[in-house]
Amino acid sequence: MGTNKFGVSLTLGLVALSFAESTSEPITASVPAPHLLYGNTNPDLLWRSAMSGGFLLLPLVLILWMRRVALRDAVQDRAAAWFGYFKTLH
Repeated sequence: MGTNKFGVSLTLGLVALSFAESTSEPITASVPAPHLLYGNTNPDLLWRSAMSGGFLLLPLVLILWMRRVALRDAVQDRAAAWFGYFKTLH
């Protein structure tokens, strides 16, 4: 009999990975098919969605909180309270 060879080569961008093995013994065991995953997994999508939502909602919550403070302080000095609020917006 001859030599059985098995080789894998993967190139992704600048990173290259290769593996090769040879044996003179016959391969008798059944080898399961490789399981390949690509793309995003559910935890990755949830994390990215949470980060995007945080970046969108955090400034909105901050502006609404500052507006509430300006409305509360407008009873004492309207001009000073709204000046501080509009200064933050711009």
